[in-house]
Amino acid sequence: MQRHFKFFICTRDRPHMLERCVKNLAYAFNTLSSEAHAVCYIFDDSTDVDVSRSIYRKWNGQQVLNFSIIVIEARLQDNIFRRLSNLAPHHEEALHAFCKTLGQGEWDLAGVRNFAFLYAYACSDEDDLLVFVDDDILFQSSMYHTHAISINGSEVLRTLEASTPPKAVKASGVYYLGRADIAVCEHIQLTMEDMRIAIEQKDADQKQLAALHVLLEDIMLFPQTLPTRLNLPGMQLIERGPGISGAALATTPASLRSHGLMRTYNEDWARATACRPSSIPAYQRLL
Repeated sequence: MQRHFKFFICTRDRPHMLERCVKNLAYAFNTLSSEAHAVCYIFDDSTDVDVSRSIYRKWNGQQVLNFSIIVIEARLQDNIFRRLSNLAPHHEEALHAFCKTLGQGEWDLAGVRNFAFLYAYACSDEDDLLVFVDDDILFQSSMYHTHAISINGSEVLRTLEASTPPKAVKASGVYYLGRADIAVCEHIQLTMEDMRIAIEQKDADQKQLAALHVLLEDIMLFPQTLPTRLNLPGMQLIERGPGISGAALATTPASLRSHGLMRTYNEDWARATACRPSSIPAYQRLL
């Protein structure tokens, strides 16, 4: 039986980038299998009302090649929250604590991705392959400044599928090329400021020292998650992403069920690390 692919794209106030992402992802999947059918869910966190309306009108219920597209926006999320709260009223507070309300507040990828994780688990069968993608990711060859970057999107999807078996507690990701993520840099800046304040306190008690220890552990994650530098001729550098990233992350419903929602910026990387059965690597580096 053909395995079902389901794609989940998180976006915010970038309709042109979203269009490029949807079209090239649909093309890559169609090249992989012209007879198969996939569903693509767009999680729209746009704060501009006009942008949000245009995204809904343009994409919801549309078909692109063998992609069926469903837009999840604030109104639908509110309905989903109410239904889930009715099923388990004692979890309502946690539901809102771990999932961001779409279209409101600051950019919070962890909160949006957590809601996408929750929705993906609720709407998927055990054998489905769940692929989470940021709206600025391309699955096709493209130009990066003056450099041609060759990418075989269908081969990437094929390898993601092969590396993430049905029912396995496993996540697979890819390297990516692009700019350093400014949100990670801002997170480090805030963390370092908190550390400076803590260090300057001369009479720190055990509770304050424990908080400083947590900050140090937090900052120690980033050598593994920050982009590394890749040199190309005629250009000072191109950023290369970590060994795995939620920018393009494939996993299974079993993985989503096995671990709770994680409320951190790099929740995608944390989940991939957590999905580690005793004798199986946490993830596959594909590119």
